[in-house]
Amino acid sequence: MKDAYNLQQNRIGSAQQATVDRDVNVSKAVRWREEVLAVANMALADKPELRDKLGR
Repeated sequence: MKDAYNLQQNRIGSAQQATVDRDVNVSKAVRWREEVLAVANMALADKPELRDKLGR
């Protein structure tokens, strides 16, 4: 019984850590995307038709 409890607690901890890791990586990806779009927006300032394709 104790082994099953410990296994369950271990899996719960692993799942919680996986969620934290996922959230950190999603935040990094969102920041990266925002930076890329900001640079692209500046680079395409004189080409509004191309900026529109970026969804901005």
